Amino acid sequence: MAEDTSAIPEGEEEFLVCARGWYKDDYDADRDNIRNAGDDIRFYAGDQWMNEDRVEREAQNRPVITEDHLAPAVRQITNDMRMNKPAIKVRGVDSVADPKIAKIYEGLIRNIEQQSFAATGNAYVKGGENATICGRGAFRIITEYANENGFDQDIKIIPIRGALSVVWDSDAQSPTRDDARRCWILRWMSKEAFNAAYPDKPTTSWEGPSNANQQWYRDWNRSDEVLVAELFYKKPKKRTLWRMAMDQRIVDVTDKDDEEQMELVRAQAAEAVEEGMQLPDPPYEARDIDSFEVYRCVMNGGSMLEPRRRWIGRYIPVINVLGEELFLDESRTMRGLVRVGKDSQRMINYHNSAAVEHVSLSPKQPYLVTQQQIAGLETQWQIANRQNATYLTYKHDPNAPGPPSRLPAPQIPAALLTLKQEAVQGLHATTNVYPSSTGADANEISGVAIHKRDVQGDVANFHYVDNLNHSIAYCGKQLVDLIPKVYDGQRIVRILGEDDAEEMVEINILGENGQIKNDLGRGQYDIVALPGPSYSTKRAEAAQFFEKMLQLKPEDAALAMDLWIKNLDLPGADELYERYRKRAVAMGIAEPDEEKGEQQPEPQGPDPEEMIARAEMMKAEADLINAQTKAAQNQTSALKNAADARKSFAESEGQNIENADQMLELLMKTGALESAVGQLLAQALPGAIESALGRVVETQNISVIPPIPPNGGV
Repeated sequence: MAEDTSAIPEGEEEFLVCARGWYKDDYDADRDNIRNAGDDIRFYAGDQWMNEDRVEREAQNRPVITEDHLAPAVRQITNDMRMNKPAIKVRGVDSVADPKIAKIYEGLIRNIEQQSFAATGNAYVKGGENATICGRGAFRIITEYANENGFDQDIKIIPIRGALSVVWDSDAQSPTRDDARRCWILRWMSKEAFNAAYPDKPTTSWEGPSNANQQWYRDWNRSDEVLVAELFYKKPKKRTLWRMAMDQRIVDVTDKDDEEQMELVRAQAAEAVEEGMQLPDPPYEARDIDSFEVYRCVMNGGSMLEPRRRWIGRYIPVINVLGEELFLDESRTMRGLVRVGKDSQRMINYHNSAAVEHVSLSPKQPYLVTQQQIAGLETQWQIANRQNATYLTYKHDPNAPGPPSRLPAPQIPAALLTLKQEAVQGLHATTNVYPSSTGADANEISGVAIHKRDVQGDVANFHYVDNLNHSIAYCGKQLVDLIPKVYDGQRIVRILGEDDAEEMVEINILGENGQIKNDLGRGQYDIVALPGPSYSTKRAEAAQFFEKMLQLKPEDAALAMDLWIKNLDLPGADELYERYRKRAVAMGIAEPDEEKGEQQPEPQGPDPEEMIARAEMMKAEADLINAQTKAAQNQTSALKNAADARKSFAESEGQNIENADQMLELLMKTGALESAVGQLLAQALPGAIESALGRVVETQNISVIPPIPPNGGV
C-alpha cells in the first residue's frame, strides 16, 4: 500500500526518502506486468523463440525460422486507430459559457494536435500501438515557449515511446489513471549523457554500501547507466470557491488576497446598481473543498536533479492508454494482443523450421544407372546433382533399355503441414483477426456483405480502439483546463476548422468599455469525444454522394454544386467553391455568412436599355404569334369550305338517285318503260340508273330491247 501523499515533507532529503518509498510501492506492484510487457515487445520485435531452444538449435546448425503472423494482426488494429481518430467537441456547462468561445477552444485543440503530431509524430497512435502490443501505453502534455524571442507559450501533445517508461500510483483504478496521486516517467541515461545534462550532480544513486543488497538499489543502478525519474505528484490543498450572486459566475478565491476579494465584491455591487438590482450580503455564496495541486520534479535515486515546481494544470499531464486489464483479488494483469497469440505463433515457427529441416536433411534424388550407360561419362554424372546441366549423355545398354531413371523427391510429412495450418487458424482465433479482415479473398461478393464482414472484424478488437478514445477524451479535458491558463494574455492564435481550414483569432482583447472580447477564462466548458471516420474520409464520402446525386438529378445542380466542389480534394477546388458559393448566396439558395462578410444582394431597379430590348423582343414574339394565328384561321376556313362542298355534292347525288327511282316506277306503270330506259341512259347518272334498271328487270322479268340508232343504224 502506497504512503499517504497528504504528509509530504518539505525538505529535500526528507522528500527523497519519501519518494523512494513511493517508487518501491508502485514499482513492486507493477513489476510482473512490466516484465511480461517487456517480453511481449521483444516477441513483437521478432525475438519469438524461447532462448534455450534458439541457443540449442543454433549450436547444432538447425533452422530457426520466424514467420511473423502477429504483426499484420496488430497493424490491422492500429491502422484503424489512425483512420478513426475521435473528434473533440467542446460544450459550455454554465450560463456564462459562450458557444463562440467553445468554437475557439475546439479550433485551438485541433491546432495543438496538428502542430504536435507534425513535430513529434502521432502521440495518440503510439500510445494505442503500445497498448495493443503489450497492454500499456501513454502520452503526455507539455508547455513550451512559442519562440526563443518571446514569452508566449504553446501546448504540445508528445508521445511516450517506451511502453515500460511509465509507472503509476499502485492504488489508481481508472483506465486513464486520472485518479492516480502520482506518476513516474523513467529514462535510463548513459553516465556521459547524465554528466553533460547535470554536471553538478553525482551519478551514485544511494549513500552507504548497505543499500547494494536492496532490490530498489539494483533497479536504479547499472554499471554504465543511471535511471532518471520525472515525478508528478498531487499535493493536497484546501480551496475556496465563490458563486457570484449577480451572474452566477464561479470564482476560485483561494489564492486571492483581501484586496482582490473586495474588488470582486465592489464589481458585483456596481453591476447591481447599474441593473437596478438588490444583492444579498455578502453578494456571493462560498464553498470550501478538498482539492490538490500538481507538482513536478526530476531526480535520480540519490539527488534532486530539478527542483519541485507546481504544474500549471490541475491534472497530472500524463494520459494512460490501456490495452486489456484483468483483476484477480488484489492482483492486476495487463495484456495486449501479442500475449494471447504467442503460443500459436511459436507453433508456426517450430513447424516451419521442422519442415525445412526435414527437407534439408533428406538425401538428394539419386539416379539409377548401369555401368555401361555411364562408362566414360562418370565425371559428368558425379556432379549432376550439384550443377544444373542442360543435358546429360548416356550410352545404350541392351540389358537396360531406355535412359537412366531418377528416384522421387523427398516429401514434407503431412503431419507437419497439418499442424502448421492448425497453428495459423489458432492464431486467428485467439487474436480475432482473420485473413478476410486483412484483405484476403473471401466468399463475400456484394458490397453489403463485405461491409458486414469488415464490421465484424473491427468489433472483435474494438476494446483497444475504445480505450484509446477514452484516453483522448481525458486529454481533451486536460486541454480545456490548460488553454485559459497558457493562452491567458492578449494575442492572436490560429484555430482550425473541422476541415482544417485556418483562421486567425484575437483572444483576451480588452475593449473600450472594459469588457474582454473572446475571454477564454470566462465560463466553464467540458468535452465529448465523438468517435468515427476522420474528416477526410467523411469528405470523400460526401463528394461521392453529391456526384451520384447530380448524375441522377442534374436539374438540382444549382442547389448542390457548391457543396460538391467544397468536398473535392483537388487543386483549385477552394477557389472554385468560393465562386459557386457567391452565386448560391446571390440566388438566395445559401444563407449568407455574416462572419465572412457575406450579404444577401439587394434587389436592383430594371435597366432601361434592358427593358427596351425586352419590349422589342416581346413585340416580335407577339407579331409572330398573330401571323401564326391568322395562317391557322385561313387554313381552318379552307378546310371548312372543302367540307361544305363535299357535303353539297353528296346531297345532290342522293336527290338524283331518289328522282330516278320514282321515274322508273312511273314508266313501269304507264308501259313506256322501253323508251324511258333509253332516255335515262343518256342522262348524267348512268351508273345509278343502270343499277336501278337492273333491279327492275330482275324483279319484273322484262326483256330489254336496245334502242334503234338514228337513221336505222346506217
